[in-house]
Amino acid sequence: IDAAIAGGDIWVAYQPKLCIANGQVNSAEALVRWNHPRLGAIRPDRFIPVLEADGRMTDLTLHILRQCLADIHAWNRMGKAINCSINISAALLLDRDFMAQCMQAVNESPTPNSQVTFEITETASLENLDDAALITRQISDTGVRISIDDYGTGQSSLSYLRNFSAHEIKIDQSFIKSMLTNELDLVMVGSTVNLAHDMDLKVVAEGVEDGETLALLADFGCDVAQGWH
Repeated sequence: IDAAIAGGDIWVAYQPKLCIANGQVNSAEALVRWNHPRLGAIRPDRFIPVLEADGRMTDLTLHILRQCLADIHAWNRMGKAINCSINISAALLLDRDFMAQCMQAVNESPTPNSQVTFEITETASLENLDDAALITRQISDTGVRISIDDYGTGQSSLSYLRNFSAHEIKIDQSFIKSMLTNELDLVMVGSTVNLAHDMDLKVVAEGVEDGETLALLADFGCDVAQGWH
């Protein structure tokens, strides 16, 4: 992985996030990609678990964060203000040394903190909710936005909403993709949007694959859509 980063084989793809209200793309999610010189494109679900098991996600995450900060700055100079979200696993959130390096990178960058979102993943694995809540408050105080990924799949999702200093939640794609065929999922998505808005949170719907689903989300007042459509 060190050689891949040094050689430029690790790169960042940005998946657009559509503002449903005005139909504009003003944010994106950073997705890591690896083009191996011999093996070709290696899918993230192949190499990410290996790095997680070997305790190497800190190096990769910091590399992606620094690349994002540079790209956002370049877009700003082109007159295109884009907020970019970077995935940070819940386990790394509780690593104080790692988070200090993340905040140092953000604070030393010319990119405004408000254009950076830390998207907290794998929240169901959090064991110390109090420490995580404190860290998210400290991050939020710097102007960096906090997003809770895969909302609806963790056992303590409501606890995260109550305790985290989050700015948005992302409804897991497993609910979005079945909205058209599953009445219960349709009700759950609509009620989640209402709950989040009552708590002054933005809502991102993942896995928007077709226009009909997008139209339903617009009717619910969902804020942002992300997916192949």
